[in-house]
Amino acid sequence: MAIVIAPLHSVQVRGKVGDLLFRRWRNINTVSSLGGGAGVANQSNLVAMRAASASWGGLTYDQMEAWRKYAMKQRVGDGILKPTRRSGYMTYALAAYLADQCGESYPDNPPETKPPNYLGSLWLGNDLWGSWAIRWDGAAVGEYVQVKAICNAVISKKIFENQLKDYGIRDKAAGEMALDGWATGKYSKAKARLIRASGQAGPWNYIETLS
Repeated sequence: MAIVIAPLHSVQVRGKVGDLLFRRWRNINTVSSLGGGAGVANQSNLVAMRAASASWGGLTYDQMEAWRKYAMKQRVGDGILKPTRRSGYMTYALAAYLADQCGESYPDNPPETKPPNYLGSLWLGNDLWGSWAIRWDGAAVGEYVQVKAICNAVISKKIFENQLKDYGIRDKAAGEMALDGWATGKYSKAKARLIRASGQAGPWNYIETLS
């Protein structure tokens, strides 16, 4: 867990952004990585998110205002107990983080296009060479796929969102991503979404299977 030093620009924000959890702990604004303990991957995600968030300060006033207006048009949830929109700062920070994870530069201005739609199709299973893999169709320039999954779970065990391991982001043209080794009679679940070079992300596709 890390203490968020003011100014955060969006001090009241709560909830998940990527693999990070923003919350209040003993009246202190904190950010922590979700699941998996304090491993190297989680630490690198935290460092990357902190760098992406800090880059907000490099934007001009007009660019910040553009992100705030863009954020007001983006719904991220429903219900009276859950915010339906992020602030301009958090919207930018998430886009910058995802763009960086794709190997792209931080965006200066919000995207002018609508968010991407669901992936066309998703397949999860044994690739016949003894490996567990997830596959998707289609290839487009400047588009990537982010994958989270949990493999070889006991069938009767309830699968929670924060148990999904982040397998990272792959160029969409690759068409697939290798996962953990599979085992017969075990339950696996995955989700994937399309991400553009700008860091603009689409909705998650979910898939589950019994090997």
